[in-house]
Amino acid sequence: MAGRVKSRFPRSLDKPMLVLMWELDEFVLFVIPSIISLFFKELVVGIVAGFILMKLYAKYKEGKPNNYLFHLFWKVGLMHVKGTPPSHIRKFLE
Repeated sequence: MAGRVKSRFPRSLDKPMLVLMWELDEFVLFVIPSIISLFFKELVVGIVAGFILMKLYAKYKEGKPNNYLFHLFWKVGLMHVKGTPPSHIRKFLE
């Protein structure tokens, strides 16, 4: 079996991306208030607010698909994904 290449497959393909111990959308909700609070020199308040916001969002998104926040951003028009139509277009002609 010379020349045979060993390949490794990930154990789970559908697992959401984690940053530290949180999913990406939860981490974003933690970091944004923390960064904003740096401008006002109130880092502790920003960290506490980010943690509370993250926990509230985690409870809200139970039973919803992964990265639900990014889907809401796309639907509202705050985020654009390549290859998708604008979110304000609801009906398509065939």
